[in-house]
Amino acid sequence: MNDAVQNSEALGVGSVLSGAFGMFFSRIHVLVPLAFVPYLLFSIVSTIAFPSSGNNAFDVSDSGIAGYVVIQFLGLLLGIVVTTAVTLGAVDLRAGNALRIGFYFQRAIVGLPSILILSILLFLMIALGYFVLFLVLMPLGISVFDDSYGGPIGFAIFLFAMIAPTVLALYLGARFGLFSTVIVAERANFGALSRASQLTKGYRWPVLGSYILMTGCLLLFLLAVSLIVGGAIAVLGDWLFANLLDMSTGVLLVVNALGSLLNAVMMAFASSYIAVLYTRLRYLKEGVNSEDLAAVFT
Repeated sequence: MNDAVQNSEALGVGSVLSGAFGMFFSRIHVLVPLAFVPYLLFSIVSTIAFPSSGNNAFDVSDSGIAGYVVIQFLGLLLGIVVTTAVTLGAVDLRAGNALRIGFYFQRAIVGLPSILILSILLFLMIALGYFVLFLVLMPLGISVFDDSYGGPIGFAIFLFAMIAPTVLALYLGARFGLFSTVIVAERANFGALSRASQLTKGYRWPVLGSYILMTGCLLLFLLAVSLIVGGAIAVLGDWLFANLLDMSTGVLLVVNALGSLLNAVMMAFASSYIAVLYTRLRYLKEGVNSEDLAAVFT
């Protein structure tokens, strides 16, 4: 994990985050609908076609289970396509191009096989590194801790065994995390992991810090939404329990629509962040400005 590369300019974690907020609020009217409409249409179709998939009274018959599995799988594929399409849209808009919805989804669908395969490879890489470190360090820490003279050292090893695998997983995520953006933006396909590693080289720890801060912003947003929902339930509790617990198709449609909107807002912000991070790294590593980047998508 050596990042010994001389870079003349820092990433600027604060500027990346501020740029993400600026991009999000200036393009919220474009990015949120870009994510919301596909999710809304999918939720409507899935709720009508497989009402048991969202009902409290889950259908345990073969058809009910099959419907649930189909919905979950299609939802996974849709999530990948929409995420990459919205991210590409954010990068494209940041480069100064006009909105091209069909272009974004076409690129995302074409890149879907590569994204799926590389996602699995990255997950296995992270999982392997996590469990190897954990399985090696944890028994060592416990054995030293049991030694009457090695208690403090064993405890330190034990703590390190708890923390180190997580740090490694986060580092690998920061190193390769832009691969899906690279696939749709540069059509790198199966070379995307190497390309993402090249882009983040020399900046991986700042990238990790920006990831953590961006995730913290999303968690604060979820906390605010939870407080609002909790307050609504506290005020309207009796009416809600009297009218909504039947989980009819109409209620499911409303609930799923609200969930789709929440996902769309979060995705729009995350995509804005990725767009700013990607364009910043392209500039730092290759001197690519907005005008040059715009030509990538022509």
